[in-house]
Amino acid sequence: MEQYVAVPIALSYVNEINIRRMLIQTVAKHRNIWVENADRLVAGFLEMFEEGCHKMGTVIRDRIQEQMRTKSIKGLLYDKEEDDDEYDYYYGSSDDDEEYYDGEDED
Repeated sequence: MEQYVAVPIALSYVNEINIRRMLIQTVAKHRNIWVENADRLVAGFLEMFEEGCHKMGTVIRDRIQEQMRTKSIKGLLYDKEEDDDEYDYYYGSSDDDEEYYDGEDED
Protein backbone atom coordinates (compact mmCIF):
# COMPACT_ATOMS: atom_id res chain seq x y z
CA MET A 1 0.00 0.00 0.00
CA GLU A 2 1.28 3.40 -0.89
CA GLN A 3 1.57 6.07 1.74
CA TYR A 4 0.70 9.64 1.07
CA VAL A 5 3.62 11.95 1.65
CA ALA A 6 3.03 15.64 2.14
CA VAL A 7 5.57 16.56 -0.52
CA PRO A 8 4.39 18.57 -3.45
CA ILE A 9 4.30 16.12 -6.30
CA ALA A 10 2.62 16.43 -9.63
CA LEU A 11 -0.53 14.40 -9.09
CA SER A 12 -3.72 14.91 -10.85
CA TYR A 13 -6.68 15.98 -8.79
CA VAL A 14 -8.33 12.59 -9.28
CA ASN A 15 -5.23 10.71 -8.11
CA GLU A 16 -4.98 12.90 -5.01
CA ILE A 17 -8.66 12.29 -4.20
CA ASN A 18 -8.15 8.53 -4.65
CA ILE A 19 -5.14 8.54 -2.34
CA ARG A 20 -7.06 10.47 0.33
CA ARG A 21 -10.02 8.08 0.01
CA MET A 22 -7.71 5.08 0.47
CA LEU A 23 -6.15 6.67 3.54
CA ILE A 24 -9.59 7.35 5.01
CA GLN A 25 -10.60 3.75 4.35
CA THR A 26 -7.40 2.53 6.01
CA VAL A 27 -8.07 4.71 9.01
CA ALA A 28 -11.66 3.46 9.15
CA LYS A 29 -10.48 -0.17 9.07
CA HIS A 30 -7.91 0.34 11.79
CA ARG A 31 -10.07 2.62 13.92
CA ASN A 32 -11.31 -0.25 16.06
CA ILE A 33 -7.76 -1.43 16.65
CA TRP A 34 -6.73 2.08 17.67
CA VAL A 35 -9.72 2.40 19.97
CA GLU A 36 -8.92 -0.97 21.57
CA ASN A 37 -5.30 0.09 22.05
CA ALA A 38 -6.42 3.37 23.58
CA ASP A 39 -8.82 1.50 25.87
CA ARG A 40 -5.99 -0.79 26.97
CA LEU A 41 -3.71 2.18 27.59
CA VAL A 42 -6.36 3.97 29.65
CA ALA A 43 -7.21 0.80 31.59
CA GLY A 44 -3.51 0.20 32.27
CA PHE A 45 -3.03 3.77 33.42
CA LEU A 46 -6.05 3.58 35.72
CA GLU A 47 -4.85 0.29 37.17
CA MET A 48 -1.39 1.73 37.85
CA PHE A 49 -2.96 4.87 39.32
CA GLU A 50 -5.21 2.78 41.59
CA GLU A 51 -2.24 0.68 42.74
CA GLY A 52 -0.28 3.85 43.45
CA CYS A 53 -3.17 5.31 45.44
CA HIS A 54 -3.52 2.06 47.39
CA LYS A 55 0.21 2.02 48.20
CA MET A 56 0.13 5.68 49.22
CA GLY A 57 -2.94 5.09 51.40
CA THR A 58 -1.20 2.15 53.07
CA VAL A 59 1.90 4.24 53.77
CA ILE A 60 -0.20 7.09 55.21
CA ARG A 61 -2.16 4.66 57.41
CA ASP A 62 1.07 3.03 58.64
CA ARG A 63 2.62 6.40 59.47
CA ILE A 64 -0.48 7.51 61.38
CA GLN A 65 -0.51 4.24 63.34
CA GLU A 66 3.20 4.60 64.10
CA GLN A 67 2.66 8.17 65.34
CA MET A 68 -0.22 7.00 67.52
CA ARG A 69 1.93 4.19 68.94
CA THR A 70 4.75 6.65 69.63
CA LYS A 71 2.38 9.04 71.42
CA SER A 72 0.87 6.25 73.50
CA ILE A 73 4.34 5.00 74.47
CA LYS A 74 5.37 8.53 75.45
CA GLY A 75 2.21 8.76 77.54
CA LEU A 76 3.16 5.57 79.39
CA LEU A 77 6.64 6.81 80.23
CA TYR A 78 7.27 7.94 83.78
CA ASP A 79 6.32 11.59 84.21
CA LYS A 80 7.61 12.86 87.58
CA GLU A 81 5.32 15.87 87.92
CA GLU A 82 2.21 13.93 87.08
CA ASP A 83 3.21 11.14 89.47
CA ASP A 84 3.82 13.64 92.31
CA ASP A 85 0.39 15.20 91.79
CA GLU A 86 -1.26 11.80 92.04
CA TYR A 87 0.75 10.97 95.18
CA ASP A 88 -0.28 14.23 96.85
CA TYR A 89 -3.93 13.65 95.96
CA TYR A 90 -4.07 10.19 97.51
CA TYR A 91 -1.58 10.47 100.38
CA GLY A 92 -1.47 14.18 101.13
CA SER A 93 1.28 16.64 100.44
CA SER A 94 4.74 15.44 101.37
CA ASP A 95 5.74 19.00 102.37
CA ASP A 96 3.31 19.19 105.33
CA ASP A 97 4.41 18.24 108.82
CA GLU A 98 3.12 14.79 109.49
CA GLU A 99 1.14 14.12 112.63
CA TYR A 100 0.88 10.66 114.09
CA TYR A 101 -1.70 9.44 116.58
CA ASP A 102 -0.09 7.39 119.28
CA GLY A 103 -3.30 6.46 121.04
CA GLU A 104 -3.09 8.93 123.95
CA ASP A 105 -5.51 11.83 124.28
CA GLU A 106 -4.04 15.32 124.42
CA ASP A 107 -6.47 16.68 127.06
